Amino acid sequence: MAKIERQIANSQRKAFEEQSLLKRKYEDLAFFLTPRYLIGLALIVAAFLSAFILSKSSDRSIEVWGAVNNLAPGQIIDSSDIEIRRVWIAADSDRYLSSTAQIIGTVVTRDIGVAELIPSYALTKSTDIEKVEVPISVLAENLPAGLSRGDRVDIYITPNREISIQARGATTRPARLLINDAVIEYINLKEIQFQEDILITLLLDREYVYPVISSKSDHNFIISKVQYQVRQ
Repeated sequence: MAKIERQIANSQRKAFEEQSLLKRKYEDLAFFLTPRYLIGLALIVAAFLSAFILSKSSDRSIEVWGAVNNLAPGQIIDSSDIEIRRVWIAADSDRYLSSTAQIIGTVVTRDIGVAELIPSYALTKSTDIEKVEVPISVLAENLPAGLSRGDRVDIYITPNREISIQARGATTRPARLLINDAVIEYINLKEIQFQEDILITLLLDREYVYPVISSKSDHNFIISKVQYQVRQ
């Protein structure tokens, strides 16, 4: 009899515990289903969604081509002249060349400064711009510091040493301007540390080719770097 009573008591206790557990679960669920909680949850979700949409709509950054070196009219773009840059542009994004545009091999039609974004109107596929590459040798001491591809330069000439010796007793001409506003197409800056004569390739209008070539045998070249303002 006592055993039966204990079993009944245990069963009643278990039933009571299960009812209490179910009641707590119901109360917890009821809390999450209250209008105040649902409204608060909806406001939080709406705030996150609005912030996400706003950030996406305000992200106007695009990838465009930028110049690594100074670029002058007549130069042909190669891979060392350009790099991709991600920029934020509020308007007129069509003014600049997208990084998807194939511009290697195109011809520069206006001055583009180092670090400048490349305008869409500054390049052409046409080869109507007649420029000629002319190599010259220049003494390292006759070069300005920091000269690089794309720089604009003035070229002066002076009689070389042999001509000066032969002309002693006669009136010798001083240094004079040979070419105004030429463009450096190639220069190996590493050679300056090890060689006295530096090979430079100039980009010239055809009319200036002969004056430069005819001066190579009996004159020294002096290079003066031109500081120019890039047109906006």
